[in-house]
Amino acid sequence: MNEKIKFTAIILGTLIIGFVIGFLTNGRLVKSRIDRMQSFYTEKGANRAFVHVLEPTPAQMEKIRPILQEHAVENRDLLFTYREDQEALFLHLEDELRPYLTDEQMEKLEELKHRWQGRFQGKGMMRGRGGPGHRGGRPGGGGPPFLE
Repeated sequence: MNEKIKFTAIILGTLIIGFVIGFLTNGRLVKSRIDRMQSFYTEKGANRAFVHVLEPTPAQMEKIRPILQEHAVENRDLLFTYREDQEALFLHLEDELRPYLTDEQMEKLEELKHRWQGRFQGKGMMRGRGGPGHRGGRPGGGGPPFLE
C-alpha cells in the first residue's frame, strides 16, 4: 500500500509540474507574440525595430527619426483603413444575408458581429481600452488607441 501512495504522489506531482510549466510557457509565448505584433503596428515599436537593425549613429538618428515617424503614422492609418473596410464589408454581407436567414440565424449573426467588433473596441486583444461607443483613439473612429 505504501508503494501505491508513492506511485500516485509521483504521478500527481509530475502532472502538476507539467501543468505549471505549460501554463508559464504559454503565457510567455502569448506575450512575445503581442510584443512582436506591436512592434509592427506602433510608432515606437517600428522605430525600435529599425534602430535595432540599422544601428544608426547619433547624427544619422537625428536625420532619420522624422522619416521613421512619418512612415509609422502612414502604417497606422493603413491599419485603420483596413479595419474600417473590413467592418463595412461585414455590414454589407449582413444586409445581403438578412432576407434568407431565420430569426434564430439572425441572432447568431448578431452575436458574431458583436464578437468581431469587440476585437477592436475594448475586448479581446485590446481588452480594457474601449467600451460602449468607443471608436478607438482617432476622431471619426476605427482603431485601437494604443496606436495613437
